[in-house]
Amino acid sequence: MRPIKATRWRAVSRNSDKASILTLLGISELLKLRGKWHTALRLGNFALQQSQGLGTLTEGLALLSVGHAYRNQTPEDWISAQHHLRMAKLLLEGLPPSEDQTFYLMRAVLLLGDTLVRREDLGDIAEAEELAHLAERLLRQSRERPGKSFRWTLFTGSWRDFCVHSMVELGEIYYYTSRWAEGEKLLRELVPTLVKRRGKRHVTTIEAQRDLASMLVNQDKYEEAERAYRVARDWNEEVPVFGHEEKAAIDYNIAMCLSERGKDQEARAEIGNMDLAADLLHYANGEWTLKLARLTSLRLKKYEEVVALCQRFQRVLDEHRARFGPCSPVTLRNMEDHVTALKALRRWDEAIVILRDMCRREASDVARVVEQTLETRLNLAHTLRHAGLHEEAAYEYRKCLEIERAASDDFKDEAQIRNILKYLAYLYELARDKTNALIAYSQLQREYWGRPSQHRNFIRYEWCRGKMFMLQGRWEHALKLLMSALAVKRGIETAVSIITGLPIEAVHAMQPGGRAPDPARPDMLEVDSQTDKDDEKAVDKTSIGAISKSQS
Repeated sequence: MRPIKATRWRAVSRNSDKASILTLLGISELLKLRGKWHTALRLGNFALQQSQGLGTLTEGLALLSVGHAYRNQTPEDWISAQHHLRMAKLLLEGLPPSEDQTFYLMRAVLLLGDTLVRREDLGDIAEAEELAHLAERLLRQSRERPGKSFRWTLFTGSWRDFCVHSMVELGEIYYYTSRWAEGEKLLRELVPTLVKRRGKRHVTTIEAQRDLASMLVNQDKYEEAERAYRVARDWNEEVPVFGHEEKAAIDYNIAMCLSERGKDQEARAEIGNMDLAADLLHYANGEWTLKLARLTSLRLKKYEEVVALCQRFQRVLDEHRARFGPCSPVTLRNMEDHVTALKALRRWDEAIVILRDMCRREASDVARVVEQTLETRLNLAHTLRHAGLHEEAAYEYRKCLEIERAASDDFKDEAQIRNILKYLAYLYELARDKTNALIAYSQLQREYWGRPSQHRNFIRYEWCRGKMFMLQGRWEHALKLLMSALAVKRGIETAVSIITGLPIEAVHAMQPGGRAPDPARPDMLEVDSQTDKDDEKAVDKTSIGAISKSQS
Protein backbone atom coordinates (compact mmCIF):
# COMPACT_ATOMS: atom_id res chain seq x y z
CA MET A 1 0.00 0.00 0.00
CA ARG A 2 2.80 2.38 0.81
CA PRO A 3 4.39 2.28 -2.65
CA ILE A 4 1.02 3.02 -4.19
CA LYS A 5 0.47 5.98 -1.88
CA ALA A 6 3.95 7.24 -2.58
CA THR A 7 3.34 6.99 -6.32
CA ARG A 8 0.06 8.86 -6.02
CA TRP A 9 1.70 11.53 -3.92
CA ARG A 10 4.52 11.91 -6.45
CA ALA A 11 1.98 12.13 -9.27
CA VAL A 12 0.01 14.80 -7.45
CA SER A 13 3.22 16.66 -6.65
CA ARG A 14 4.35 16.39 -10.27
CA ASN A 15 1.06 17.79 -11.58
CA SER A 16 1.11 20.62 -9.07
CA ASP A 17 4.68 21.44 -10.08
CA LYS A 18 3.62 21.57 -13.73
CA ALA A 19 0.75 23.87 -12.84
CA SER A 20 3.14 26.11 -10.92
CA ILE A 21 5.54 26.26 -13.87
CA LEU A 22 2.72 27.06 -16.29
CA THR A 23 1.52 29.77 -13.91
CA LEU A 24 5.00 31.30 -13.81
CA LEU A 25 5.21 31.19 -17.59
CA GLY A 26 1.79 32.79 -17.89
CA ILE A 27 2.86 35.63 -15.57
CA SER A 28 6.01 36.01 -17.67
CA GLU A 29 3.87 36.42 -20.79
CA LEU A 30 1.78 39.10 -19.09
CA LEU A 31 4.97 40.93 -18.11
CA LYS A 32 6.08 40.84 -21.75
CA LEU A 33 2.79 42.41 -22.80
CA ARG A 34 3.50 45.29 -20.41
CA GLY A 35 7.01 45.72 -21.80
CA LYS A 36 8.80 44.41 -18.71
CA TRP A 37 11.10 42.11 -20.64
CA HIS A 38 13.92 41.98 -18.09
CA THR A 39 11.60 40.88 -15.29
CA ALA A 40 9.97 38.37 -17.64
CA LEU A 41 13.42 36.97 -18.46
CA ARG A 42 14.31 36.50 -14.79
CA LEU A 43 10.99 34.80 -14.09
CA GLY A 44 11.36 32.61 -17.17
CA ASN A 45 14.85 31.51 -16.15
CA PHE A 46 13.53 30.54 -12.71
CA ALA A 47 10.70 28.57 -14.33
CA LEU A 48 13.21 26.87 -16.64
CA GLN A 49 15.31 25.72 -13.68
CA GLN A 50 12.22 24.31 -11.95
CA SER A 51 10.98 22.57 -15.12
CA GLN A 52 13.88 20.10 -15.22
CA GLY A 53 12.49 16.57 -15.11
CA LEU A 54 8.84 17.64 -15.43
CA GLY A 55 8.45 16.43 -19.00
CA THR A 56 9.40 17.46 -22.50
CA LEU A 57 6.41 19.74 -23.01
CA THR A 58 6.93 21.75 -19.82
CA GLU A 59 10.65 22.15 -20.40
CA GLY A 60 10.06 23.08 -24.05
CA LEU A 61 7.56 25.77 -23.04
CA ALA A 62 10.03 27.21 -20.53
CA LEU A 63 12.81 27.27 -23.14
CA LEU A 64 10.46 28.98 -25.58
CA SER A 65 9.53 31.65 -23.03
CA VAL A 66 13.17 32.35 -22.11
CA GLY A 67 14.27 32.45 -25.76
CA HIS A 68 11.51 34.94 -26.55
CA ALA A 69 12.59 37.12 -23.63
CA TYR A 70 16.27 37.01 -24.64
CA ARG A 71 15.31 38.00 -28.18
CA ASN A 72 13.88 41.30 -26.92
CA GLN A 73 16.98 42.25 -24.93
CA THR A 74 20.09 43.74 -26.55
CA PRO A 75 21.48 42.26 -29.82
CA GLU A 76 24.30 40.74 -27.76
CA ASP A 77 21.68 38.48 -26.15
CA TRP A 78 20.46 37.10 -29.49
CA ILE A 79 22.97 34.24 -29.33
CA SER A 80 21.33 33.12 -26.09
CA ALA A 81 17.93 33.56 -27.71
CA GLN A 82 18.95 31.34 -30.62
CA HIS A 83 20.28 28.67 -28.25
CA HIS A 84 17.10 28.51 -26.15
CA LEU A 85 14.79 28.64 -29.17
CA ARG A 86 16.73 25.86 -30.94
CA MET A 87 16.47 23.69 -27.82
CA ALA A 88 12.74 24.44 -27.58
CA LYS A 89 12.28 23.51 -31.24
CA LEU A 90 14.11 20.20 -30.79
CA LEU A 91 12.08 19.27 -27.71
CA LEU A 92 8.73 20.27 -29.20
CA GLU A 93 9.45 18.42 -32.45
CA GLY A 94 9.85 15.26 -30.40
CA LEU A 95 6.39 15.47 -28.85
CA PRO A 96 3.83 12.89 -29.99
CA PRO A 97 0.93 14.21 -32.11
CA SER A 98 -1.46 13.66 -29.24
CA GLU A 99 0.20 16.52 -27.40
CA ASP A 100 -0.91 18.85 -30.18
CA GLN A 101 2.49 20.50 -30.33
CA THR A 102 1.84 22.42 -33.57
CA PHE A 103 1.11 25.69 -31.81
CA TYR A 104 4.21 25.68 -29.65
CA LEU A 105 6.49 24.38 -32.37
CA MET A 106 5.34 27.01 -34.85
CA ARG A 107 5.93 29.72 -32.27
CA ALA A 108 9.48 28.46 -31.66
CA VAL A 109 10.18 28.17 -35.40
CA LEU A 110 8.94 31.68 -36.17
CA LEU A 111 10.80 33.30 -33.29
CA LEU A 112 14.01 31.47 -34.19
CA GLY A 113 13.68 32.34 -37.87
CA ASP A 114 13.01 36.00 -37.14
CA THR A 115 16.04 36.15 -34.82
CA LEU A 116 18.28 34.55 -37.44
CA VAL A 117 17.33 36.87 -40.30
CA ARG A 118 17.87 39.98 -38.22
CA ARG A 119 21.49 39.01 -37.57
CA GLU A 120 22.03 39.00 -41.37
CA ASP A 121 24.65 36.26 -41.30
CA LEU A 122 24.80 34.10 -44.43
CA GLY A 123 24.69 30.85 -42.48
CA ASP A 124 21.79 32.14 -40.42
CA ILE A 125 19.89 33.18 -43.57
CA ALA A 126 20.24 29.66 -45.00
CA GLU A 127 18.88 28.16 -41.77
CA ALA A 128 16.05 30.70 -41.73
CA GLU A 129 15.01 29.60 -45.22
CA GLU A 130 14.68 26.02 -43.99
CA LEU A 131 12.67 27.21 -41.01
CA ALA A 132 10.37 29.16 -43.33
CA HIS A 133 9.49 25.93 -45.17
CA LEU A 134 8.72 24.25 -41.85
CA ALA A 135 6.62 27.22 -40.73
CA GLU A 136 4.58 27.04 -43.96
CA ARG A 137 3.73 23.41 -43.29
CA LEU A 138 2.87 24.04 -39.65
CA LEU A 139 0.71 27.02 -40.56
CA ARG A 140 -1.30 24.92 -43.00
CA GLN A 141 -1.79 22.25 -40.34
CA SER A 142 -2.84 24.75 -37.71
CA ARG A 143 -5.39 26.42 -39.99
CA GLU A 144 -6.87 23.10 -41.06
CA ARG A 145 -7.04 21.69 -37.51
CA PRO A 146 -7.21 24.40 -34.83
CA GLY A 147 -6.37 23.05 -31.39
CA LYS A 148 -8.68 23.20 -28.40
CA SER A 149 -6.39 22.45 -25.48
CA PHE A 150 -5.23 25.08 -22.97
CA ARG A 151 -2.21 27.07 -24.07
CA TRP A 152 -0.28 29.46 -21.88
CA THR A 153 0.54 31.71 -24.84
CA LEU A 154 -3.07 32.51 -25.67
CA PHE A 155 -3.50 35.37 -23.19
CA THR A 156 -3.52 37.90 -26.03
CA GLY A 157 -6.23 36.42 -28.21
CA SER A 158 -7.80 33.43 -29.92
CA TRP A 159 -6.26 30.70 -32.04
CA ARG A 160 -7.35 32.56 -35.15
CA ASP A 161 -5.50 35.67 -33.95
CA PHE A 162 -2.41 33.55 -33.45
CA CYS A 163 -2.58 32.27 -37.03
CA VAL A 164 -2.82 35.83 -38.31
CA HIS A 165 0.12 36.88 -36.14
CA SER A 166 2.11 33.90 -37.38
CA MET A 167 1.46 34.92 -40.98
CA VAL A 168 2.81 38.39 -40.19
CA GLU A 169 6.00 36.95 -38.71
CA LEU A 170 6.39 34.48 -41.58
CA GLY A 171 6.08 37.40 -43.99
CA GLU A 172 9.01 39.10 -42.25
CA ILE A 173 11.10 35.95 -42.61
CA TYR A 174 10.19 35.81 -46.31
CA TYR A 175 11.32 39.41 -46.69
CA TYR A 176 14.72 38.96 -45.05
CA THR A 177 15.38 35.69 -46.90
CA SER A 178 14.55 37.38 -50.25
CA ARG A 179 11.61 35.09 -50.99
CA TRP A 180 9.59 37.90 -52.50
CA ALA A 181 7.07 35.81 -54.48
CA GLU A 182 6.09 33.68 -51.47
CA GLY A 183 5.88 36.80 -49.34
CA GLU A 184 3.64 38.54 -51.86
CA LYS A 185 1.30 35.54 -52.00
CA LEU A 186 1.11 35.36 -48.21
CA LEU A 187 0.50 39.08 -47.72
CA ARG A 188 -2.12 39.28 -50.48
CA GLU A 189 -4.06 36.76 -48.44
CA LEU A 190 -3.24 38.35 -45.09
CA VAL A 191 -4.10 42.01 -45.79
CA PRO A 192 -7.81 41.45 -46.63
CA THR A 193 -8.09 39.23 -43.55
CA LEU A 194 -6.61 41.96 -41.36
CA VAL A 195 -8.88 44.61 -42.91
CA LYS A 196 -11.91 42.43 -42.19
CA ARG A 197 -10.95 41.43 -38.64
CA ARG A 198 -9.04 44.46 -37.33
CA GLY A 199 -9.90 47.29 -39.70
CA LYS A 200 -7.83 49.60 -41.89
CA ARG A 201 -6.72 51.70 -38.94
CA HIS A 202 -5.01 48.92 -37.02
CA VAL A 203 -1.21 49.06 -36.84
CA THR A 204 -0.81 45.45 -38.01
CA THR A 205 -3.00 46.09 -41.06
CA ILE A 206 -1.04 49.16 -42.14
CA GLU A 207 2.31 47.44 -41.58
CA ALA A 208 1.19 44.41 -43.59
CA GLN A 209 0.09 46.67 -46.46
CA ARG A 210 3.49 48.38 -46.42
CA ASP A 211 5.27 45.01 -46.34
CA LEU A 212 3.22 43.89 -49.35
CA ALA A 213 4.41 46.96 -51.23
CA SER A 214 8.01 46.11 -50.29
CA MET A 215 7.59 42.59 -51.66
CA LEU A 216 6.30 44.03 -54.94
CA VAL A 217 9.16 46.53 -55.22
CA ASN A 218 11.74 43.80 -54.86
CA GLN A 219 10.14 41.96 -57.78
CA ASP A 220 10.27 45.13 -59.94
CA LYS A 221 6.46 45.37 -59.95
CA TYR A 222 6.65 49.13 -59.62
CA GLU A 223 3.12 50.04 -60.71
CA GLU A 224 1.49 47.67 -58.22
CA ALA A 225 4.00 48.67 -55.54
CA GLU A 226 3.21 52.36 -56.02
CA ARG A 227 -0.51 51.69 -55.54
CA ALA A 228 0.19 49.57 -52.46
CA TYR A 229 2.40 52.26 -50.91
CA ARG A 230 -0.24 54.92 -51.59
CA VAL A 231 -2.87 52.78 -49.86
CA ALA A 232 -0.57 52.35 -46.84
CA ARG A 233 0.10 56.09 -46.77
CA ASP A 234 -3.61 56.93 -46.96
CA TRP A 235 -4.44 54.52 -44.14
CA ASN A 236 -1.61 55.95 -42.05
CA GLU A 237 -2.86 59.52 -42.56
CA GLU A 238 -6.23 58.55 -41.09
CA VAL A 239 -4.62 57.15 -37.93
CA PRO A 240 -0.88 57.93 -37.62
CA VAL A 241 0.88 54.66 -36.93
CA PHE A 242 4.29 55.18 -38.49
CA GLY A 243 6.91 57.57 -37.21
CA HIS A 244 8.47 60.31 -39.33
CA GLU A 245 11.21 58.01 -40.61
CA GLU A 246 8.79 55.33 -41.79
CA LYS A 247 6.56 57.93 -43.46
CA ALA A 248 9.61 59.40 -45.20
CA ALA A 249 10.55 55.90 -46.39
CA ILE A 250 7.07 55.41 -47.89
CA ASP A 251 7.27 58.78 -49.66
CA TYR A 252 10.69 57.85 -51.04
CA ASN A 253 9.45 54.49 -52.30
CA ILE A 254 6.51 56.10 -54.10
CA ALA A 255 8.87 58.54 -55.82
CA MET A 256 11.26 55.71 -56.65
CA CYS A 257 8.48 53.62 -58.22
CA LEU A 258 7.47 56.59 -60.37
CA SER A 259 11.08 57.17 -61.39
CA GLU A 260 11.60 53.52 -62.33
CA ARG A 261 8.53 53.71 -64.59
CA GLY A 262 9.92 56.80 -66.33
CA LYS A 263 7.43 59.21 -64.74
CA ASP A 264 10.08 61.71 -63.74
CA GLN A 265 7.74 64.71 -63.55
CA GLU A 266 5.47 62.94 -61.08
CA ALA A 267 8.50 61.72 -59.13
CA ARG A 268 9.85 65.27 -59.00
CA ALA A 269 6.51 66.47 -57.62
CA GLU A 270 6.61 63.79 -54.90
CA ILE A 271 10.18 64.71 -53.97
CA GLY A 272 9.21 68.38 -53.87
CA ASN A 273 6.85 67.60 -50.98
CA MET A 274 9.64 66.01 -48.92
CA ASP A 275 12.03 67.68 -46.50
CA LEU A 276 15.33 66.53 -47.98
CA ALA A 277 17.51 68.16 -45.33
CA ALA A 278 15.61 66.55 -42.44
CA ASP A 279 15.64 63.19 -44.20
CA LEU A 280 19.39 63.38 -44.77
CA LEU A 281 20.29 64.38 -41.22
CA HIS A 282 17.84 62.25 -39.25
CA TYR A 283 16.72 59.23 -41.29
CA ALA A 284 18.56 56.27 -42.77
CA ASN A 285 16.70 56.66 -46.06
CA GLY A 286 17.74 60.30 -46.48
CA GLU A 287 20.83 59.54 -48.55
CA TRP A 288 18.78 57.59 -51.09
CA THR A 289 16.14 60.31 -51.23
CA LEU A 290 18.77 62.94 -52.00
CA LYS A 291 20.30 60.72 -54.67
CA LEU A 292 16.89 60.17 -56.27
CA ALA A 293 16.22 63.92 -56.28
CA ARG A 294 19.46 64.56 -58.18
CA LEU A 295 18.86 61.68 -60.57
CA THR A 296 15.34 62.83 -61.38
CA SER A 297 16.49 66.36 -62.18
CA LEU A 298 19.34 65.00 -64.31
CA ARG A 299 16.90 62.88 -66.31
CA LEU A 300 14.72 65.94 -66.86
CA LYS A 301 17.87 67.85 -67.97
CA LYS A 302 17.33 70.48 -65.30
CA TYR A 303 21.05 70.90 -64.79
CA GLU A 304 20.91 74.28 -63.07
CA GLU A 305 18.55 72.76 -60.53
CA VAL A 306 21.00 69.90 -59.94
CA VAL A 307 23.88 72.34 -59.45
CA ALA A 308 21.90 74.34 -56.88
CA LEU A 309 20.84 71.15 -55.07
CA CYS A 310 24.40 69.80 -54.94
CA GLN A 311 25.85 73.10 -53.74
CA ARG A 312 23.22 73.35 -51.00
CA PHE A 313 23.78 69.85 -49.67
CA GLN A 314 27.55 69.95 -50.06
CA ARG A 315 27.57 72.62 -47.38
CA VAL A 316 25.34 70.45 -45.18
CA LEU A 317 27.58 67.42 -45.66
CA ASP A 318 30.75 69.37 -44.93
CA GLU A 319 29.21 70.88 -41.79
CA HIS A 320 28.44 67.38 -40.47
CA ARG A 321 31.78 65.73 -41.24
CA ALA A 322 31.72 63.91 -37.93
CA ARG A 323 28.76 61.91 -39.22
CA PHE A 324 29.31 61.69 -42.97
CA GLY A 325 33.06 62.17 -43.28
CA PRO A 326 34.93 64.02 -46.04
CA CYS A 327 35.13 60.91 -48.22
CA SER A 328 31.85 59.13 -47.45
CA PRO A 329 29.83 57.58 -50.29
CA VAL A 330 27.02 60.13 -49.92
CA THR A 331 29.53 63.01 -50.15
CA LEU A 332 31.29 61.62 -53.21
CA ARG A 333 28.00 60.83 -54.96
CA ASN A 334 26.85 64.40 -54.41
CA MET A 335 30.10 65.73 -55.89
CA GLU A 336 29.91 63.31 -58.85
CA ASP A 337 26.40 64.45 -59.77
CA HIS A 338 27.52 68.07 -59.35
CA VAL A 339 30.31 67.43 -61.86
CA THR A 340 27.91 65.70 -64.27
CA ALA A 341 25.57 68.70 -64.26
CA LEU A 342 28.44 71.18 -64.71
CA LYS A 343 29.81 69.19 -67.64
CA ALA A 344 26.38 69.14 -69.25
CA LEU A 345 26.38 72.94 -68.93
CA ARG A 346 29.98 73.01 -70.29
CA ARG A 347 31.22 74.75 -67.17
CA TRP A 348 34.52 72.92 -67.35
CA ASP A 349 36.52 75.06 -64.93
CA GLU A 350 34.07 74.52 -62.06
CA ALA A 351 33.90 70.79 -62.79
CA ILE A 352 37.70 70.55 -62.74
CA VAL A 353 37.87 72.28 -59.34
CA ILE A 354 35.39 69.80 -57.84
CA LEU A 355 37.15 66.80 -59.38
CA ARG A 356 40.51 67.92 -58.00
CA ASP A 357 38.87 68.26 -54.58
CA MET A 358 37.50 64.73 -54.92
CA CYS A 359 40.97 63.42 -55.80
CA ARG A 360 42.43 65.10 -52.71
CA ARG A 361 39.71 63.65 -50.47
CA GLU A 362 40.18 60.14 -51.84
CA ALA A 363 43.97 60.35 -51.56
CA SER A 364 43.68 61.35 -47.89
CA ASP A 365 41.38 58.42 -47.07
CA VAL A 366 43.61 55.79 -45.47
CA ALA A 367 40.91 53.13 -45.84
CA ARG A 368 40.84 53.53 -49.63
CA VAL A 369 43.41 51.74 -51.79
CA VAL A 370 44.91 53.68 -54.69
CA GLU A 371 43.04 51.58 -57.28
CA GLN A 372 39.75 52.90 -55.90
CA THR A 373 40.75 56.46 -56.83
CA LEU A 374 41.09 55.59 -60.51
CA GLU A 375 37.51 56.38 -61.53
CA THR A 376 37.72 59.94 -60.22
CA ARG A 377 41.15 60.49 -61.80
CA LEU A 378 39.85 59.27 -65.16
CA ASN A 379 36.88 61.60 -64.88
CA LEU A 380 39.29 64.47 -64.21
CA ALA A 381 41.41 63.50 -67.23
CA HIS A 382 38.34 63.35 -69.50
CA THR A 383 37.14 66.73 -68.25
CA LEU A 384 40.54 68.33 -68.82
CA ARG A 385 40.53 66.93 -72.36
CA HIS A 386 37.07 68.33 -73.05
CA ALA A 387 38.18 71.69 -71.65
CA GLY A 388 41.06 71.78 -74.14
CA LEU A 389 43.77 71.42 -71.47
CA HIS A 390 45.50 68.64 -73.37
CA GLU A 391 48.84 68.76 -71.57
CA GLU A 392 47.23 68.44 -68.13
CA ALA A 393 44.89 65.74 -69.46
CA ALA A 394 47.85 63.73 -70.77
CA TYR A 395 49.53 64.01 -67.37
CA GLU A 396 46.41 62.66 -65.61
CA TYR A 397 46.05 59.85 -68.17
CA ARG A 398 49.67 58.81 -67.52
CA LYS A 399 48.97 58.68 -63.78
CA CYS A 400 45.86 56.58 -64.43
CA LEU A 401 47.86 54.23 -66.67
CA GLU A 402 50.49 53.81 -63.97
CA ILE A 403 47.83 53.00 -61.35
CA GLU A 404 46.00 50.57 -63.64
CA ARG A 405 49.14 48.65 -64.59
CA ALA A 406 50.26 48.34 -60.97
CA ALA A 407 46.81 47.25 -59.78
CA SER A 408 46.20 43.86 -58.24
CA ASP A 409 44.23 41.22 -60.09
CA ASP A 410 41.05 42.18 -58.21
CA PHE A 411 41.17 45.73 -59.61
CA LYS A 412 43.01 45.36 -62.93
CA ASP A 413 40.95 46.18 -66.02
CA GLU A 414 42.78 45.48 -69.28
CA ALA A 415 40.09 47.14 -71.37
CA GLN A 416 40.66 50.29 -69.36
CA ILE A 417 44.41 50.13 -70.09
CA ARG A 418 43.71 50.00 -73.83
CA ASN A 419 41.30 52.88 -73.51
CA ILE A 420 43.82 55.07 -71.67
CA LEU A 421 46.51 54.30 -74.25
CA LYS A 422 44.10 55.28 -76.99
CA TYR A 423 43.44 58.66 -75.38
CA LEU A 424 47.15 59.24 -74.78
CA ALA A 425 47.98 58.51 -78.41
CA TYR A 426 45.22 60.86 -79.52
CA LEU A 427 46.48 63.69 -77.29
CA TYR A 428 50.10 63.20 -78.37
CA GLU A 429 49.04 63.41 -82.00
CA LEU A 430 47.20 66.65 -81.31
CA ALA A 431 50.35 68.01 -79.68
CA ARG A 432 52.44 66.72 -82.64
CA ASP A 433 54.56 64.74 -80.21
CA LYS A 434 55.48 61.91 -82.59
CA THR A 435 57.83 60.13 -80.21
CA ASN A 436 55.32 59.68 -77.41
CA ALA A 437 52.54 58.96 -79.91
CA LEU A 438 54.66 56.14 -81.38
CA ILE A 439 55.27 54.76 -77.89
CA ALA A 440 51.55 54.86 -77.08
CA TYR A 441 50.59 53.15 -80.36
CA SER A 442 53.26 50.48 -79.91
CA GLN A 443 51.97 49.70 -76.41
CA LEU A 444 48.41 49.65 -77.69
CA GLN A 445 49.48 47.38 -80.53
CA ARG A 446 50.94 44.89 -78.04
CA GLU A 447 47.70 44.97 -76.05
CA TYR A 448 45.68 43.99 -79.13
CA TRP A 449 48.25 41.45 -80.33
CA GLY A 450 48.02 39.67 -76.98
CA ARG A 451 44.32 38.91 -77.68
CA PRO A 452 44.17 37.44 -81.19
CA SER A 453 41.08 35.35 -80.49
CA GLN A 454 38.75 38.20 -81.49
CA HIS A 455 38.83 39.23 -85.13
CA ARG A 456 38.26 42.89 -84.33
CA ASN A 457 41.41 42.93 -82.19
CA PHE A 458 43.45 41.90 -85.24
CA ILE A 459 41.89 44.76 -87.22
CA ARG A 460 42.82 47.20 -84.47
CA TYR A 461 46.31 45.75 -84.37
CA GLU A 462 46.65 46.44 -88.10
CA TRP A 463 45.32 49.95 -87.57
CA CYS A 464 47.93 50.66 -84.90
CA ARG A 465 50.65 49.47 -87.26
CA GLY A 466 49.30 51.80 -89.93
CA LYS A 467 49.31 54.74 -87.55
CA MET A 468 52.91 54.01 -86.58
CA PHE A 469 53.96 53.92 -90.23
CA MET A 470 52.16 57.21 -90.79
CA LEU A 471 53.94 58.88 -87.88
CA GLN A 472 57.25 57.66 -89.33
CA GLY A 473 56.40 59.10 -92.74
CA ARG A 474 56.17 55.70 -94.45
CA TRP A 475 53.03 56.64 -96.32
CA GLU A 476 52.72 53.67 -98.66
CA HIS A 477 52.70 51.10 -95.86
CA ALA A 478 50.50 53.34 -93.73
CA LEU A 479 47.89 53.79 -96.45
CA LYS A 480 47.77 50.08 -97.20
CA LEU A 481 47.22 49.07 -93.58
CA LEU A 482 44.81 51.88 -92.75
CA MET A 483 42.72 51.23 -95.84
CA SER A 484 42.53 47.48 -95.25
CA ALA A 485 41.63 47.84 -91.59
CA LEU A 486 38.98 50.49 -92.23
CA ALA A 487 37.54 48.70 -95.24
CA VAL A 488 36.95 45.56 -93.19
CA LYS A 489 35.42 47.59 -90.40
CA ARG A 490 33.45 50.25 -92.29
CA GLY A 491 33.42 49.48 -95.99
CA ILE A 492 35.66 50.72 -98.79
CA GLU A 493 33.87 54.01 -99.50
CA THR A 494 33.81 55.03 -95.84
CA ALA A 495 37.47 54.07 -95.54
CA VAL A 496 38.40 56.30 -98.50
CA SER A 497 36.32 59.12 -97.02
CA ILE A 498 38.10 58.90 -93.67
CA ILE A 499 41.60 58.63 -95.13
CA THR A 500 41.19 61.44 -97.67
CA GLY A 501 39.05 63.68 -95.52
CA LEU A 502 36.49 64.02 -98.33
CA PRO A 503 32.73 63.82 -97.71
CA ILE A 504 31.35 60.40 -98.47
CA GLU A 505 29.07 61.93 -101.11
CA ALA A 506 32.18 63.07 -102.98
CA VAL A 507 33.66 59.59 -102.80
CA HIS A 508 30.42 58.13 -104.07
CA ALA A 509 30.36 60.65 -106.93
CA MET A 510 33.68 59.20 -108.15
CA GLN A 511 31.85 55.92 -108.84
CA PRO A 512 28.88 56.62 -111.15
CA GLY A 513 26.01 54.22 -110.79
CA GLY A 514 26.95 53.22 -107.29
CA ARG A 515 24.47 53.40 -104.44
CA ALA A 516 25.37 55.82 -101.68
CA PRO A 517 26.01 53.92 -98.45
CA ASP A 518 24.44 54.91 -95.18
CA PRO A 519 26.29 57.75 -93.46
CA ALA A 520 28.54 56.72 -90.60
CA ARG A 521 27.46 57.32 -87.03
CA PRO A 522 29.09 60.45 -85.59
CA ASP A 523 30.03 58.75 -82.33
CA MET A 524 32.14 56.25 -84.23
CA LEU A 525 34.15 59.03 -85.86
CA GLU A 526 34.71 61.38 -82.95
CA VAL A 527 36.74 60.50 -79.91
CA ASP A 528 35.47 63.62 -78.18
CA SER A 529 31.90 62.37 -78.33
CA GLN A 530 32.78 59.66 -75.80
CA THR A 531 30.97 59.57 -72.49
CA ASP A 532 33.07 59.86 -69.38
CA LYS A 533 32.08 56.48 -67.96
CA ASP A 534 34.63 54.34 -69.76
CA ASP A 535 34.10 50.64 -69.59
CA GLU A 536 34.60 47.76 -71.94
CA LYS A 537 31.97 49.13 -74.32
CA ALA A 538 34.00 52.30 -74.68
CA VAL A 539 36.66 50.34 -76.55
CA ASP A 540 34.18 49.71 -79.33
CA LYS A 541 32.91 53.27 -79.44
CA THR A 542 36.34 54.86 -79.72
CA SER A 543 37.04 53.93 -83.30
CA ILE A 544 40.31 54.14 -85.07
CA GLY A 545 38.77 56.59 -87.47
CA ALA A 546 38.70 59.30 -84.82
CA ILE A 547 42.45 59.48 -84.63
CA SER A 548 42.91 59.51 -88.39
CA LYS A 549 40.53 62.43 -88.65
CA SER A 550 42.73 64.45 -86.32
CA GLN A 551 45.76 63.69 -88.53
CA SER A 552 44.18 64.31 -91.91
